[in-house]
Amino acid sequence: MRFTKTELLNYIEADTLNNVSADFDSALPSGAGLTMAQMRSGLVSGIGVALAGVAEGFRQLTNVSNAEAVLYQLNGDTAAGQFEMTLLEPGEVGGIVIDGVETGYQLVPIITGSTAGGAVINSDEFDGVVELGQSQVNLDTMRIDHDGQIFLSASCLAEPSTQNNKQLEIDICVYNAAGVPTSLIGFRSTSNVGSDGRTSTSIIPAVMLQDSVTIPAGSSIGLVIRKSALESSNVTIKMLRSFIIASYTGLAKS
Repeated sequence: MRFTKTELLNYIEADTLNNVSADFDSALPSGAGLTMAQMRSGLVSGIGVALAGVAEGFRQLTNVSNAEAVLYQLNGDTAAGQFEMTLLEPGEVGGIVIDGVETGYQLVPIITGSTAGGAVINSDEFDGVVELGQSQVNLDTMRIDHDGQIFLSASCLAEPSTQNNKQLEIDICVYNAAGVPTSLIGFRSTSNVGSDGRTSTSIIPAVMLQDSVTIPAGSSIGLVIRKSALESSNVTIKMLRSFIIASYTGLAKS
């Protein structure tokens, strides 16, 4: 079930059942000597309370009101939509630092990396809230408005180079509400860039998360990239395409 922040507090409380029971009870008439008409009216009101709860439940189903957002590189097949990155390796200074460790990863500037810029498709508003959308702290990351069960997928395509089997590692980094990197998701994909014009990723990485610790509500996520440990020389790549997709399959209350 999907809930806005207010609804998380209102509908997913331990005493929700007691609240509904109280509402149902208050809808029923009380007192001695009630007529059949009064009893009928009270039962109709009580059943109305129950049906309203059922209706709200259906309204929150993910297949009724799903949430999905995409950050993607714009005009990836044109020069204006491409950008170059010089990659780092684990331990090399200049990349993302997490818990004092130089990871070597750099955030892929999907939105700001080229003159044409990138684009974002935010999730549709649900009760006035965009649950997945572009972070305003870092435009190259996607803000996660709630914790819960989230499906993530991301990938990139580098321009083929003169060196066969150039290997790149990509991952997803989690940033807190202040934009500080806090963790890496932990799935990794290798991209093989060949001089024969063929470029492939072994997989398009995807992961399903369902806890409030990995991506707390209010965090943001971004696609990060570094030089593979198998790549011995300096690596400068031209990024042709890159994207990151997030979708909710269910929400939780922190």
